[in-house]
Amino acid sequence: MIEIKIESFESYHREVVLKFSLGALYRGVTNKNHELIPSVGRYLPDYQKNGRDKSKLLNHERFALEIFEKDSAGFLPSKVSDPWELIVLAQHHGLPTRLLDWTHNPLVALFFAVQSNDDTDAAVYALEAGVVLDVMDTGELGKHPLELQETRQLVPNSSSPRISAQSSVFTVHAQPTDPWTASGMKKLTIPKEQKMQLRAVLYKYGVSSKKLFPGLDGIGRTVRYLKFGGQA
Repeated sequence: MIEIKIESFESYHREVVLKFSLGALYRGVTNKNHELIPSVGRYLPDYQKNGRDKSKLLNHERFALEIFEKDSAGFLPSKVSDPWELIVLAQHHGLPTRLLDWTHNPLVALFFAVQSNDDTDAAVYALEAGVVLDVMDTGELGKHPLELQETRQLVPNSSSPRISAQSSVFTVHAQPTDPWTASGMKKLTIPKEQKMQLRAVLYKYGVSSKKLFPGLDGIGRTVRYLKFGGQA
């Protein structure tokens, strides 16, 4: 994977404009060493420490989704029977899944990369459009998400204001415990010294928690940033 060091907002803008077309995918991570492993797959080391293997983890993944479907029914206006809608909803509400969050908006990805004050360099993974096929294009939408044989792209319905605000898209991983990469993927690395300045620039461009997390939480986080500094 090619790594490109980002020294300023201008250099980030230049890379995005010159190297990627409309529809490219971006994912910001607060630590450049974070591998592209979905949240459910990150539990494998803990399982192995306790004498449980990958198959046990994947069984628990399926059971957890089934439990979420049953227990969430009372809080939804109608039953979610489509497994694709269900796994997006579960991801949105914090259940570990085999989805990874991406965005079509490079500024949103940069926001998530630099939002913390961690003493580590950050990064934005960038992937050209069309490298990962949409499940709609491959005819695999009729399958259950846990039955995919290859990693695919999933464009969710904009049922949540957050999904719309963040220009969200997901990759659904056939092997959720394995680090993932794809042909032509680039990692735009961001020195930790640049995080604060980049947060300020993004705020000037209207990229803030208030915009990306519509509601009281986003307002509170933005006011905290403006008056007390720190995370945006």
